[in-house]
Amino acid sequence: MREYSKKISPQETSKSEEVEVTEEQIQQIKEILHLLAKTVSQVKIYPSDHSTVKNFKDELLEKLTTYLEKYWKLEIDIGEFSFGFQSQTVYHDPAPLKSLPFLFFKDGMQKLSFYRRLNDHQLQEFLELIKKYYRLPPEESDIVSLLWEKDFAHIRYFAPDDYLETKIGVGKQPIEIDVDTQAFQTGTIELSSEDMAVLSPRISPEAAGREIEMKEEILVKKQEVEQIKISSLDEKESLTLKSMLEINRKISPEEELSLLIMEMLRLEEDVDRFSATLKVLAHNHKNIIEKGNFSLAAKLLGDLDDFCRTFSSQSPEKVKLVHRFFHEARTKEHLDLIKSTLVEKEFSDYDAFFEYIEILRPELLLLGYLYEEIKSTDFRLRTVNYFKKLSKEDFSALMELAQEDRVSLTKEIISILGFAEDKRMILLLANFLSYRNASIKRAAIESLGKVEEPSASKILIRFMADKDEKLRILATKNLRIHEDESLLKSTMQMVQDKSFLKKSVEEKQSLMDVLARSKMEKAYEFLQYMILKTGFFSRPKRVESSLCAIEAMEKAGTPEAINILRKATKSSGKKVRQASRSALQKLSTSKV
Repeated sequence: MREYSKKISPQETSKSEEVEVTEEQIQQIKEILHLLAKTVSQVKIYPSDHSTVKNFKDELLEKLTTYLEKYWKLEIDIGEFSFGFQSQTVYHDPAPLKSLPFLFFKDGMQKLSFYRRLNDHQLQEFLELIKKYYRLPPEESDIVSLLWEKDFAHIRYFAPDDYLETKIGVGKQPIEIDVDTQAFQTGTIELSSEDMAVLSPRISPEAAGREIEMKEEILVKKQEVEQIKISSLDEKESLTLKSMLEINRKISPEEELSLLIMEMLRLEEDVDRFSATLKVLAHNHKNIIEKGNFSLAAKLLGDLDDFCRTFSSQSPEKVKLVHRFFHEARTKEHLDLIKSTLVEKEFSDYDAFFEYIEILRPELLLLGYLYEEIKSTDFRLRTVNYFKKLSKEDFSALMELAQEDRVSLTKEIISILGFAEDKRMILLLANFLSYRNASIKRAAIESLGKVEEPSASKILIRFMADKDEKLRILATKNLRIHEDESLLKSTMQMVQDKSFLKKSVEEKQSLMDVLARSKMEKAYEFLQYMILKTGFFSRPKRVESSLCAIEAMEKAGTPEAINILRKATKSSGKKVRQASRSALQKLSTSKV
């Protein structure tokens, strides 16, 4: 049995066994294993010091540390395509070529454990070991052997040495082939029929034929032995073994060619021959994209990226050629090829696709087009997350994607801009004032309403002049004056304008509410004036405006607002008096 272990105190053992499994614990384990799989995917593509790898690794270590501090150890059962914990499946990936559980399972590992005090250095070495495994030839890659050689202090595993051997030949008697050693003393050498014809016509053709028959018999016996080895397994085990061996040894022609070309590029010293080889790689890259193998395409670009880092000072001319390769991979012709692969073919490996996009960094218009064409919720969510990440680096590029005829995508861009911390991104929302599509404008208004910055309210003031009443009301309801005198002045001017009286009750109310919400002294003075100037002979429209102001004061409910309402109970206008008394009554009841 090949098992890496360490002495454990009885106290620690009992402590780990006493912990009851909870739904929260299972959820933590699922998050850890999904993050481990994502981190391994990044490690396979990027160099160890790449920021993407570091971010994933740091997050993984943080989650592992949190878990191990509470539960002491994390022991995972390894299935063919899944990880298990306490008889529950906590991670599943049925694709053998990239399945993390299969990586361990195929070499006979049954359990993998992480222990408290696992540190950054050990986790980094563990990830590097997996990366090394993927880069070894299939016949040399054995994850158990690599772990055994590394001898980690806080990462352990269990794998029987005789995983394959004990399954082969069990219950079967091996075929014995007897060899007469005395025959070696006869001095006789038996040759093939062809040899006989050339060397000695005295040897009969019958003797030569017997030699061939003996060779055929030995071959048959050998095949029988091989058959026994396989047939000693039960049906399920036999299929599993065959599958494991086949997958472990099988490398696609494209991958084999890519590995060979990359090796040639690293060894090539002549710049002209390097350029010619790079063109061959470009052609292979195109074939890979046509077949939708973005996992291999991402690895190819990752290897080229590594090449640039390694040889940037040693071979600047070669690095320049590699940069040209990336430039050509971003041209319209290549991007059209990516479009057709994703849209016209059945493609769903979005993890691999976005790994590829992260390295290639094409024009965002490509993803804008794919967002509209591909209706998959999963793809759209990943695209938006990619845009969010990108917005922190180059937010202005997002505006190129916002167009009238791309309503759903434009609304997503608006949402990203609204949650941004950069004030310049908020100001970009003013661009949507000129749009004709009402739903896009509505999205811009709602995003601006979530922002506390005064700059957002200054844009909303401009939306309050829109031709669409519903949009004006929505903008008004989202407006915050923020103790800003200019915003207060603009709002009061709207109320004082002659067109105000012609507005609907809902729009009037929204404007009065804005003033009341500000709680500014000048706003209250203005609302008091609006209420008290309404008398017995006031026109119905003016009375309507005063009633809206009274309702705004009731919503405010501040001592200043209550004082204004008390004054309004003495108004000469009957409706104003009644509305003010009713508002005061409601406020007093609500406080009881």
